[in-house]
Amino acid sequence: MIKFTKFHNYVGINRADTEVKVVALTYDDDPYAPYTNQLLDTLDCYQVKATFCEIDRNIERHPEIVK
Repeated sequence: MIKFTKFHNYVGINRADTEVKVVALTYDDDPYAPYTNQLLDTLDCYQVKATFCEIDRNIERHPEIVK
């Protein structure tokens, strides 16, 4: 768990002051084939973790992508 002390938003870019240096990658409006699979493959290749904001209607359209 990463704790942050302060949260900032600069023109749509979010930043949080943390105890350690980290980058948080978020991906909104997921899942959307074929792009989600390509992104997941790339993230897996580099062992990168990400947070996905999934939309119900897209989950219903592409249940095979959601794990």
